Amino acid sequence: MITAKNLGATHERIGPVETVAFADGWAVIGGADHESRVELAAVAEMVVDRTSVMQGKAYPRIDLHRADGSYICGIVGFDGLEPFDNAIAAFGPGEALDPKPDAGPTERIEPAATDPGLVTLEAVREASTPVAVGFRQPGFRQVFRGVVETVKPAMGFINIMRGDFHLHLKSGGVAGGGWRAPRRQCRGCGAWALPRPGGSAALARSHSALAGPVVSAYLLAMTTPLLAIDTAAPRLQLALLRGEHADTIVEDMPQGQAERIFPAIDELLGRSGLTYKDLVRIAVTTGPGSFTGLRIGLSAARGLGLALGIPVVGVPSLLALSLPVTCAHAAVLLDARRDEAYFQAFSGPAIPASEALLLPMAEARARVASGAEVLTTPYVDIAAMARLAATLDPSAYPPEASYIRDADAKPQEKFRVARVSA
Repeated sequence: MITAKNLGATHERIGPVETVAFADGWAVIGGADHESRVELAAVAEMVVDRTSVMQGKAYPRIDLHRADGSYICGIVGFDGLEPFDNAIAAFGPGEALDPKPDAGPTERIEPAATDPGLVTLEAVREASTPVAVGFRQPGFRQVFRGVVETVKPAMGFINIMRGDFHLHLKSGGVAGGGWRAPRRQCRGCGAWALPRPGGSAALARSHSALAGPVVSAYLLAMTTPLLAIDTAAPRLQLALLRGEHADTIVEDMPQGQAERIFPAIDELLGRSGLTYKDLVRIAVTTGPGSFTGLRIGLSAARGLGLALGIPVVGVPSLLALSLPVTCAHAAVLLDARRDEAYFQAFSGPAIPASEALLLPMAEARARVASGAEVLTTPYVDIAAMARLAATLDPSAYPPEASYIRDADAKPQEKFRVARVSA
């Protein structure tokens, strides 16, 4: 378990660690529905506690601290002392610390039925919509994505309880707010929980709130129905995401995408009994890829977003192509012709470890780490891309083409008509 707490919120991800990677100065710890990030420069001290025992079983833990001694996060072992001790043996014996004094019992106030935290989480549970439940503080990020199945007020806390995730909000710790399912006009999310100095929290509907250093727990709706479009390769790919279910249309199409795209979208919506007005978000791949194909997809996505008044998310094609990655060292390597390749390294699904580059093919291959997983297909998993796009911030992923290489077609200067000013 990886756990963090601050200002009345405790966020616990539970289960096996599937991947560990390092990117941009952060340790990135991946799991089926979780992602945890620890800023390496923030960690000044590691404290090991082997004394915790519950029902006869040891639950050793590591606490990471900043230089000022403040707590960043904790890592708890569920398999007893032996594997835990083997994992930390390389650090040496360390320095023995005196036991911390028992703080004694704390007052527990059971949440009222009108507690804003309880009202918000109950509304999320009743909506049965996938959400991102995250935690942020300096040096640490953690997020769980899934459906909130149960909310249990108990022992002075409001609790989300799943086998793979727990969230504990202190009773009375949320000062106000609420939840609403995202609408077409909503470019943000359903609710954020923003703990403030002194332990209280407020709920807001703003992505900009994440900029503040005191942000702790938050909720983000996975905005659906979402229409995803990919025309970067010689294939027309569409996905209509509703909750976790994605209905798709995939047609190999070297030409004719412009004529086919809107009839195909009509078909996809019709199969689900929806209309354009039911959409809350559009997602589109931004390249690199076919210049003509990218323009078709981007024009369609932007036009729909403008006409419907909904956000459009641009997903870089190499990022989307990395979604099937299954290990901590991987690379997307696409043939760009002319003995060149589009290259980007990844430390997990949609976790870049380098910039997207256009390189000579030999150099691109040389940059692939030994034993790394290499993806060479130009075709994204459109359903997986739609699920990713449902959780992305549109302001951070604009629908702008990422060609990387200049267009082959150039204007013919010899036939240019000179502009004469009046």
